[in-house]
Amino acid sequence: MKIVFCIKKLSGVSGGAEWVLATVANGLARRGHKIYVISFDNEGEKSFYGFSHSVEHIKLGATEFSVISTFKQFWRMKKAAVNLNPGVVFGFLPSTFVALSLLFWFSKFKFVACEHIARDWYNGHWLKYLLVSFAGNVSCGMSFLSDEIAESFGLVSKKRKLILHDPVRKMSKIADVMAPSKTYFTILNVGRLVEFKDQKTLIECFSRIRYDFPQWRLKIIGRGHLRAELKSQIERLMVEDVVKILDYSDNIEEEYAMADLFVVSSLYEGFGLVTAEASSAGLPCVGFADCEGTNKIIQDGVNGVLVKHEGDRVGNLEIKLRELLADSKKMRYLGKNGLMRPKRYELENVLEKWEEAIAAVVVT
Repeated sequence: MKIVFCIKKLSGVSGGAEWVLATVANGLARRGHKIYVISFDNEGEKSFYGFSHSVEHIKLGATEFSVISTFKQFWRMKKAAVNLNPGVVFGFLPSTFVALSLLFWFSKFKFVACEHIARDWYNGHWLKYLLVSFAGNVSCGMSFLSDEIAESFGLVSKKRKLILHDPVRKMSKIADVMAPSKTYFTILNVGRLVEFKDQKTLIECFSRIRYDFPQWRLKIIGRGHLRAELKSQIERLMVEDVVKILDYSDNIEEEYAMADLFVVSSLYEGFGLVTAEASSAGLPCVGFADCEGTNKIIQDGVNGVLVKHEGDRVGNLEIKLRELLADSKKMRYLGKNGLMRPKRYELENVLEKWEEAIAAVVVT
């Protein structure tokens, strides 16, 4: 089948949704489908996540921002997709699918909106939530990362909802948690530097325990508008020597393999892809119990620890980290259990679900 994926930007963007798009596109192409990806990247720009030779990436180029130029851009995207005569078109992320859902509304072509975030993200942003819900209702389908997230979008018709789990890459390298040969041990956090990822809590917590655990370091990998604010926090707390922020890593598997503990401080997640990856790499994981995209991945006492969210988040996280960092045996036990990953994470199982969803959309 001919399938088109649409997204605003792929070059220089290393987010989870972009990785999923590239992985699913490559996987479906390998299964015999004809895959096209359309974005507003410029010619010469490369997608952060590569495509196989079987996937054609159509780059429409960017224009200066204005209401009129934005409308023209999405009209070009719709026209480029329609010219391919696809069986189905997927719009990734609200920044893409809200506009395209309107343009495909009365079209004969099948359009599916792909949501990759939890309902909580729209709290306080009611207009965005209404637009996203409207897009889901005028599309042929709207995909969510879990049944719980789909249910939380109460304004979207149940008959439109599709559940498409993210795949989790298999790790070629496994972490050697708290190996005696290491000079320092590393707590790793990977994610955008934005409010709901709440790295502020993690940095504050680490500043409280650093002198009791002098062998430990904190590494945060991510980009976002809070970078300067987080850097200021690090300087104010005088932890520049033990806390580092990196924009990105060319080899995230190597980062998992070198770390000793993964901490996700998010308030909410759609699906904690990096948490699942870290666990698959043999890292014990720590997250908050009320975070929907975390508490389905971290099993308390099995492959990690869930922190209670009521009251003082920093203090609650501090208590759990102190317990873990002082118990290398438990850390290794939790990390080893993470290697037994659920089958739903496997790419081939995920691709089968995508094909089932595509078939269901096409026949409606």
